[in-house]
Amino acid sequence: MEVPLFLSFYGGLLCWIVIYGGFKHRSKALSNPAGNVSLDELTVLVPLRNEAKNLPKILDCLRCSRVKPVRWIFINDDSDDESKAVFDRHAAGLPVEWLSLPDGLQGKKEALRFGMSFVSTQWVLTMDADVTFKSTYFSQIQELPEADLWILPAVLVGESPLNQWQEVDLQMMNAINVGLYGVYRPVICSGANLLFQLEVYRQVDDWDAHKNISSGDDIFTLRAFRRAKRDVRLISEPSLAVFSPTTRGLWGFMNQRLRWIGKTTQVKDHFATFLGVLQSLFSLAFVGIVAKLWTEHDLEYMLVLLVVKAFLEWAVFAPYFLRYKRLGPWFMLPIVQWLAPLYHGLLWALIPVVKPRWKGRRVFR
Repeated sequence: MEVPLFLSFYGGLLCWIVIYGGFKHRSKALSNPAGNVSLDELTVLVPLRNEAKNLPKILDCLRCSRVKPVRWIFINDDSDDESKAVFDRHAAGLPVEWLSLPDGLQGKKEALRFGMSFVSTQWVLTMDADVTFKSTYFSQIQELPEADLWILPAVLVGESPLNQWQEVDLQMMNAINVGLYGVYRPVICSGANLLFQLEVYRQVDDWDAHKNISSGDDIFTLRAFRRAKRDVRLISEPSLAVFSPTTRGLWGFMNQRLRWIGKTTQVKDHFATFLGVLQSLFSLAFVGIVAKLWTEHDLEYMLVLLVVKAFLEWAVFAPYFLRYKRLGPWFMLPIVQWLAPLYHGLLWALIPVVKPRWKGRRVFR
C-alpha cells in the first residue's frame, strides 16, 4: 500500500509542477508586452576575483556576439592572479571597462553595488566571470518584453563526464523553479544571468536587511522585487542561457552547496521553506519505505519502487534536461536521486561544523 501511495503523491506533484507549470511558464513570461529591452540602454556588470582562466572565454563570447550591449563593466574584487593582464590582452576593441573595488570593500555583493554606481542605463544585467553564452544571446535579450526583473537560465556544465553528476540536482531544481513560476512564483534565481531595471532596483533595494551577509546578491534581489510586488518574470529558453563549469571534486561540490544553503536560509521565504519541508518529507518517506521493504525481505517490491521512481523522474524531467542537451546528467538522474537522502543528510550534518569558502575567503552569514 505504501508504494502506490508514495508514487501517486510524488508523481502527481512532480507532473503538476514540472510538466504543467513548465508548459504554462512561457506564455506567462511573454504576456502583456509593453516594449522590449534595448541594448542601447543595457549595462552588463561582471564581478570577478581570480578569474584569469575564465576571462578569455567570456570576452571571446562577447566578441562573437552578433549584437552587443552599450556598456560592459568588470569589477575586480582584489584579485591576486593575472586577471588584469589577461583582461588587457583579450579586451582590445570591445566595449568593456575595468573597475577595482576601493579599500574597505570586498565580496561579490559589494562589487555589484559599486559597479551600479557607475551605471546610467535603464537596464542592468549581472553575470559571473566564468560563464559562456551563444553568439545570438544578446539578439534574444533585445526580444524580451519589458519587466522589472527577468530571471534567465544559468546552466551548470560538467567539463568532463566524471563531473556531470554535479549538474543533476541543480538542473532538477531549475526545472522545478520554472514550473513553480508557471503555477505560482519562482523561489530561486542566479546572479550569473539576472536582468533588471536599475531605477526599480533602487526603489525596492533593502540593503540594510542583508548587508552583513556576504553571499546572496541574487536571491536578496529577487526577495526585494517580490516583496515590492514588482513584475518578476522567468524564461527558460536555451538561447537565453549562460553556461558555467561545475566545481572539481566532491569537496568543491559540497562547499558550493553549503554556500547556497547558507544564503537561501537567510532569505526567510516561507513558501521556499514549505517546499524544503515537503521535499524532506518525500525523502524520508522514500527511505522509510525502502528500509521497511528491506527488513521484510520484500526485494521484488523494493525493486518495483526503485524502477518506477526512476522512470517517473526520467520522464518528468526529460524535457528540461534534453532542451539544454544534457543527456549524460539525465541518464544519471535516477542514481543521484537514489543517493539523494544520503547527500542531503551529509549536507545538514556539515552545516554546523563547516564554514564554506569562496575564492579563498570564508563566507559569513
